[in-house]
Amino acid sequence: MKSYTARIIAVIAVVSLLANVLLYMRYSTGRPLVSVGSEVITKKQYQDQLEHQAGQDVLSKMVLSKLINQAAARAGVAATTQDVDAQIASIERRSPQLLTPYAQDPAKMAEFKDDLQTKIALDNLRMKDITVSPVELAAYYGQHKTDFKLPQQVKTTTVITRTTMDADTAADLLRQNQPADAIGRQARMSVVGINGYNPDFSALPLALKQQISNSIRTMKAGDVTTFRSGALFLTMRVGNNSAAAVPPLSTVREQVEREARLEKAPPAVKTIAQLYQNGKPTFHYDEEKYKSYFSAIQNYSLGGEKKTAQVP
Repeated sequence: MKSYTARIIAVIAVVSLLANVLLYMRYSTGRPLVSVGSEVITKKQYQDQLEHQAGQDVLSKMVLSKLINQAAARAGVAATTQDVDAQIASIERRSPQLLTPYAQDPAKMAEFKDDLQTKIALDNLRMKDITVSPVELAAYYGQHKTDFKLPQQVKTTTVITRTTMDADTAADLLRQNQPADAIGRQARMSVVGINGYNPDFSALPLALKQQISNSIRTMKAGDVTTFRSGALFLTMRVGNNSAAAVPPLSTVREQVEREARLEKAPPAVKTIAQLYQNGKPTFHYDEEKYKSYFSAIQNYSLGGEKKTAQVP
């Protein structure tokens, strides 16, 4: 019986030792990460270098984002998914090129949305107790009309094909004003925005992008044309084409009011400093080092003296 028990204990000990070895190999920061010739880069060396180069920016962003979003939630002015979507739609209307770096990378788009949500929450906190009168609203709009100007708006349907014959067929379907999803079901045809198809147009040659842009701007609603890029054919139909214009105050009142209130609100750095000083984050590891990342915010004077902070 004792011999049997001893064998069981021995087996357990071996399994435990093996598990510890595997855990060490997986999680130890001292283990080799990359070998370059006879030299080794450990995971710790990599992490230390990463923290040295970007640690302050990353930790500052993480801490301040939580302070802002928690405070906005407590105050009842948290940014919603609808707020974020509305901001993105506004960017798409006014400066769609700003979204290009994120459109093809879901991880980058998710981070962009998180950052946008935090910015909206911060703005909401800044202007929470700020109001503007109808006279102030009209005056702000009059002084900043060009800020609300919408660029030329051209709505297109784009079909991507690989042969001249298919491109001609796509052009015929577009002239017949066939629904985009119906065209997307045709063999050898892909419609931008249908079934998740969103090619990276930023990768097109600059000369071709300029040619497309110049042509589209002059086309009328219902016009169809085809461009070639290497082995691909881009067939486009213009749905509508409206000239650049400043919208009347009645259609952008909410946006104008928000901007007017923010102009009267305390600066963002003051709100962030107040949130940090009131929130008092607790550092559980290497306190002095990580606290120093926020020294500018800790020393910021909320009273308005010349003592200032550069917020990461």
